[in-house]
Amino acid sequence: MNVDSVNYLRTSFFGPLVFMKGCDALVYGASDILNVALSDQGIEQEDQNNVRMGMLFGCVGIGSFLGPIFANNMTDMKNPNSLQLACVWAFGLLGVGYLGIGISDSFIGVCFFSAIRAAGSDIAWINSELLLQKFTEPGMLGRVVALDYAIAEFSEGATAVLAGVLQDRYGMSAQAVSLVMAALAAFFCVVWLTYRYHVCGRGAGYYLAREKEKACSSNEEEDKLLS
Repeated sequence: MNVDSVNYLRTSFFGPLVFMKGCDALVYGASDILNVALSDQGIEQEDQNNVRMGMLFGCVGIGSFLGPIFANNMTDMKNPNSLQLACVWAFGLLGVGYLGIGISDSFIGVCFFSAIRAAGSDIAWINSELLLQKFTEPGMLGRVVALDYAIAEFSEGATAVLAGVLQDRYGMSAQAVSLVMAALAAFFCVVWLTYRYHVCGRGAGYYLAREKEKACSSNEEEDKLLS
């Protein structure tokens, strides 16, 4: 099944999009580890730790809920370019969120930027999924999505381990690791912006229209042969 998926994506113009969710997971995967460390900083009583951790994850939930809602007003399934652009902006939000967490000197600031980070990660996750659903043939959709999720889950686990190693073995603070994640998000933002404008030329919408033209031409040729 995976071999079929790889072969299909290798010959498709949108093949690299299967890695977009994985890039998203590489960035946000460290957040759970960092939230635990951030909730421990600057307090002495354990009950305060639990409250702060609950507040952090609550802000993550708020960002995850509101982010895709706002992005939905700026995207259209009939316009794949808007979906691609939403993903690019989402990586920007991820970077801003982690940067804010890294430089904030108050817990309220950390909560606010955690919501920004969560909004970015969910916007990228949902719109990258929509792009694959838009372009993939129905007969291959299940296999492509399975590969897409496998890459994302592996990436999430890998970056969670990396965040733990950076803190435990190299003595980096949660803020320092957040800045590393911000740099990684900025890198992926540039990568996918480059993919949109240069690798894809005119963007996904152009290629989708071209694929439709090819399909129409093939149907016309078949009709001529049948007639």
